[in-house]
Amino acid sequence: MATPSERTVKLLRSLGWTVGRVEMDMRRPDPENPGKMMYWKRDLWNVADYISFGHGRVLLVQTTNSGNFAGHITKINENPITKQWVENGQEICIIAWRPEAKTQPRLAAWDRYRSGDEVPSLPWLNDQKAIVEAN
Repeated sequence: MATPSERTVKLLRSLGWTVGRVEMDMRRPDPENPGKMMYWKRDLWNVADYISFGHGRVLLVQTTNSGNFAGHITKINENPITKQWVENGQEICIIAWRPEAKTQPRLAAWDRYRSGDEVPSLPWLNDQKAIVEAN
């Protein structure tokens, strides 16, 4: 099965969005294990894995599995960039994939109307066929 990131990119592109990865792969020497490296990923502004544009919008996208959904909502709500991004008319969303294939992912959205609310669907992500194919 594809990773949540792969599923998200496939879904957004199938719906006409242009998607760019902004999550960075980081590494540094491990101070506790000489000769070994530590690896981790860092999100853009600690908010987004991807930036996407299309349909007259610019969107920051955080992708995860459904088990990490609540933690990502908290992380984004606590980040001051979230308020600045939304106040400038942009949107942020979390797409959290469930392990079951061919099911609707959990969604949360930030825009001028919502602040991290879990939503059943988003107008631009309302294509069940595309969701099934992304799985």
